[in-house]
Parts: sequence; C-alpha cells; structure tokens
Amino acid sequence: MIFIQMIDVLLIADFLYLKTNVYFLWLHQVADNLDNSRTLFLMLDIVFSKLLATKESQHNSAPKTATSSVSPQKMKTNDS
Repeated sequence: MIFIQMIDVLLIADFLYLKTNVYFLWLHQVADNLDNSRTLFLMLDIVFSKLLATKESQHNSAPKTATSSVSPQKMKTNDS
C-alpha cells in the first residue's frame, strides 16, 4: 500500500516540481498528510534533491551564446 502511495506521490511531485519551485513546502505538506511517515519523507527528500540537481545540471550545461563585453560603439576606431 505504501509503495502505491509512493508512486502516486512521485508522479504528483514531478508534476508540481515542473510547475513551481516551492517544492519544500509541498514536501512538508505531503509528509503531514501521510501520517508523518519518516521513511516516505526521507525518500521524497532524496528524490527532490536529485530532481533539483538534475535541473541545475541541465541549466548549467545549456549551450551558452557568445557574448562580448565590448559594445559596438567601443569597437569603432577614430581614423581622423
């Protein structure tokens, strides 16, 4: 029974994590609603930590566009 609840919670957690960034508050609410199951809380905490790490690594590995700190006006030379 707890395993089925865990799968349901993970599906909901994944959906909510993609929709919002306030997942810690939601995580505490889930733990309260499931009779303060410490094991489930720890499992969800690990899952969310991994999701956050995955999101951050995807963000950090995103291709970056080349930017220049020199404005086009500064690149012009005065030949007079």
